[in-house]
Amino acid sequence: MFGSEFRSVEEADLVAEIQACTRAEAQAAARRLAAAGELAARATEPEDDERQKWLVDLWACAAAEVSAAMGISHHRAKQQLAIGLALRERLPKVAALFSTGAISAALVSTITWRTHLVISAELAARIDAAIAEHARGWGALSQQRLELAIDAIVETHDPDARRRFHEAARNCDVQIGKPDDATGTASVYGRLTAPDAALLHQRILELSTSVCDADPRSAGQRRAAALGAIAAGAEQLACHCNSPHCPRASAPDPRATAIVIHAITTTPTTA
Repeated sequence: MFGSEFRSVEEADLVAEIQACTRAEAQAAARRLAAAGELAARATEPEDDERQKWLVDLWACAAAEVSAAMGISHHRAKQQLAIGLALRERLPKVAALFSTGAISAALVSTITWRTHLVISAELAARIDAAIAEHARGWGALSQQRLELAIDAIVETHDPDARRRFHEAARNCDVQIGKPDDATGTASVYGRLTAPDAALLHQRILELSTSVCDADPRSAGQRRAAALGAIAAGAEQLACHCNSPHCPRASAPDPRATAIVIHAITTTPTTA
């Protein structure tokens, strides 16, 4: 039975075990991200690497390998590579603290994200040192207070980084191109905040991969259909396999009920 070895352990010893495991978990995560950082660094090597001539870029290949190794999505694998590379190249003092198990992987993830707009190596080093000095006491902070604490340090040393973030946020927009009557399609383009983009990406991925393997559409076509389904408030994507045994093939298309057609006729026509 799960946890049976702790049935007779004193509470103080249970707490000590939790503390030790938390530190060990953080140390293991630090080692994993160090390996991810090395893999990411190799994926960004100069173009004299013969592998740079591959059809699929090295970053995508590295992400695919991490995805398979960790059993996570390609998008989350790319995040792991980015965090590892940030610790390796921009935040060595934070990385060293992380390696001792003093701070968690979740805290490190937030630190790398909130500092990613710092361009100057000199300023990045100052921010790295300041964060490493204070990060031990940040574990109990709420996410909002944690972000404010990190942002305060970034603002102190590199106010331009915060300004770049706000300028990018002000440029967020989504545009729908003019419909092409001949093809029945329209272009969609724009810029979202990273959290919103991650949420949209995840939802599109969930819907586009929910159909069966016999669906004849390409991955891109399914993603486009998923975006339309999301706009119609759909909880699932109808499958195009036409199999009587596929539960998704008979699912109603929510887009059909989201469109109202108004017909204008003369009185004799309606009589």
